[in-house]
Amino acid sequence: MTTSIALALAAFLAPTTLVCPRDIGQIRWDNIETQIKVDDIELTGTVWDRDRDGKPSAGDVMRIDRATRGGSVIDVTETWVVVKGQLARTLARDMKRSEVRASCETPFEIEGVPAMRDGKALARYINELVPPTEGATATGELSSN
Repeated sequence: MTTSIALALAAFLAPTTLVCPRDIGQIRWDNIETQIKVDDIELTGTVWDRDRDGKPSAGDVMRIDRATRGGSVIDVTETWVVVKGQLARTLARDMKRSEVRASCETPFEIEGVPAMRDGKALARYINELVPPTEGATATGELSSN
């Protein structure tokens, strides 16, 4: 009896895979949370699955929806980046740990968006947009909360 309850719970709690019809487009994941350790930057963002591979990967687009540095909100909302390399792998890992909402969305064009390969590059970019106080520097790597 206990085994059947555990299996039922596992099936209920397991994430479902969303498949978007080709004519509709790509998956959009809202509420992916990640952290850049050294700079104490926490981000919540939305990622669009540009290549339709079912996970954040190189070439996908991320919009920062909320960010804090040292617990204080910093104004980088609506900042867009193309994810590459380690940053894509980190977001894919952190997506599994976040309460993500997935939906299908029509593909869109976006130009002039910088590519970020890792947490250090993203922290540096955020620090250029909103300079930290007290001489903090962008030297962190991404990790899960």
